[in-house]
Amino acid sequence: PCSGVRICNSKQKVRKGVKTMSNHNHTLLLERLHKILSQNRHVLNFEHYTPSPKHVQRMKELSTKAPHLYNNPKITPRSKWFTHEKWNHNSQMPPYHIHYREEMQKVAKYVLDAYNTTHPTFLLEKVKNAENCYRGSMRGLHGHVQIEEYACFPLYQRVFPEVDIAFLWEDHEELHTSEEKVYDAFRKVASSDDDSVVSREELMVLMKVIVDFDDQLMTHLGEEEEVVVPMSLTEKQIWF
Repeated sequence: PCSGVRICNSKQKVRKGVKTMSNHNHTLLLERLHKILSQNRHVLNFEHYTPSPKHVQRMKELSTKAPHLYNNPKITPRSKWFTHEKWNHNSQMPPYHIHYREEMQKVAKYVLDAYNTTHPTFLLEKVKNAENCYRGSMRGLHGHVQIEEYACFPLYQRVFPEVDIAFLWEDHEELHTSEEKVYDAFRKVASSDDDSVVSREELMVLMKVIVDFDDQLMTHLGEEEEVVVPMSLTEKQIWF
């Protein structure tokens, strides 16, 4: 029987509609979480993301359409940005992204701590810490997105009309949808039929949607930087 506020493994405590995760997927999920925690997210040159096939194609097209920006050995490679002579000439996006990466890493650590704990109070405390950290980060991200969409992106469009950055607005919409999935998972963990039990499967679902959202956000931030930073390493004025 399940008793106490803890992760419950009993099948009868898994609510209807909650799928059981296989041992293989369980292991892969934990590996993904540990990978997040192993990363140095305080660096400007963050490269722990996988560009989407769509973005790879986008950059190929931009390298032909705007080779001065995207096929330029002085400003195109990420490794050249931070020592470029124009790095301090304009506003740059990467410094504003660091804390979002760090905050998602903290969220990941809290949920992994919750998974690993056997102490009833600490388990719920870690889940709540994860939710509070996530909510705070998303509030900040919403403000960041507003600044980008109403100030930064229109400026880039005016100064560099040859660069199509419409995908960035689309990315933000997709991120918002995924953000809500994380909130839903937090709500399900917190609304067990039996308040004394935290379902193991629902905690695993929460961990998965957090890891999935983290992957999506890291990819977006990296792809966004690949497009906008070269524009900020020119003689043209980009201040925000």
